[in-house]
Amino acid sequence: MAKGELSVPGQVAGARTAAEVFRGWVIDQRLVCSLLPTAFEDPSGWGILLADAAHHIANALAESHGADRGEVLGRIHAAFNAEMARPTDTHSGRFVGVRPLSGDEQAVADQAAGFLAASMGPGGRAALERMPALWLAVAAFGMGAVRSLSLPAGLAEVRTVAVALDVYTQVGMSAADAGQLARHVGEQGEAPPIKAMVGEGERAASAWRSAGGDPPPVLGTYLTQMQQMAASRG
Repeated sequence: MAKGELSVPGQVAGARTAAEVFRGWVIDQRLVCSLLPTAFEDPSGWGILLADAAHHIANALAESHGADRGEVLGRIHAAFNAEMARPTDTHSGRFVGVRPLSGDEQAVADQAAGFLAASMGPGGRAALERMPALWLAVAAFGMGAVRSLSLPAGLAEVRTVAVALDVYTQVGMSAADAGQLARHVGEQGEAPPIKAMVGEGERAASAWRSAGGDPPPVLGTYLTQMQQMAASRG
């Protein structure tokens, strides 16, 4: 662990979905950070995050140092408004972004992308061309596949989203779409349609990992059926 590095929250290990969205360091009195700018579909989500952080800071200082919580929040609020109105820094640093995948993570991403592409097959690709909204189903199925294939490699759950983003772009999503769909799958993970497709991806990848050979076009079958059902209703 680097000097001054904070620990990962204990809840991350048991979470169904978890993603690191911001990491900051004070280096020579300047903030240096890496972040996931697409973590929230609406940028106002970042405002909520910053407000939540302020409340956590006030609670921590009240508990650890006996500070007055209201006074701490007031000072944070005043400093925030002043810095927004008249920044004391030019913010000229270079955007760093998401930490690159490690060798093991990239190996899982490549394996999952190959599985996902084969599972889609020509039929699934054709369904996506006719109905691009089905990419959400691909994202959910792919997230399940990544989770399954990450287990033998012992990858941290917190890195699943980063691996999935790489997989998504490998199978044809734009970087922007990949970020939005990964976020949607994470936020709506308990919704029955999303949860079902994630589960199908986990089961299909697990079965393929055990049996070997070429992945069956499970996803392609689902995509074709969904596209045909949508067409019949339309």
